[in-house]
Amino acid sequence: MKTSDKILKIIMAVVMVIAIAAIAHMYVNLPQNNYTFNSKDYKTFDLNEDNTFAFEEYDVTKTNITCKGWFVLNDEPTYKCKKMQIYLGTAASHLFYKLDTVRQNRPDVDVYLQKRLPTPQEYKESGFTASISRKDLPHDTYNFYVYYESNDHKVMRKMPYKIII
Repeated sequence: MKTSDKILKIIMAVVMVIAIAAIAHMYVNLPQNNYTFNSKDYKTFDLNEDNTFAFEEYDVTKTNITCKGWFVLNDEPTYKCKKMQIYLGTAASHLFYKLDTVRQNRPDVDVYLQKRLPTPQEYKESGFTASISRKDLPHDTYNFYVYYESNDHKVMRKMPYKIII
């Protein structure tokens, strides 16, 4: 075997080791709030549940994305909600980024919906504020999603709001 062939093989081996190390480094450094929803998980979601929602405030700074709003299932009182979480998701990669979500009491939403829904429930615990650091998000176009869970329902709703980072 020629010396140039040996050198070429050594260079290729070194390049492969560097590439594998770089891939491992990128994998380890993925944001910890990445979530991929399995397609089979969607079978447990109540995708046809009627809901009402609003994003009332939406703030994007150089460091954070923050939103405020409310979400209800029309025929379920919000005190039954065990978990409400806001996500940003990309269509291309199917990655979902969980926003730090805090639920809030919203008596104003309860009053508003009592007058507008045919079979109103109690909606005082419908509010939320949610935020995420922009450093956790790769450049992409994101859709907002709300995940709602109670003993009777699991709902993942795509909201009609987008953000381009």
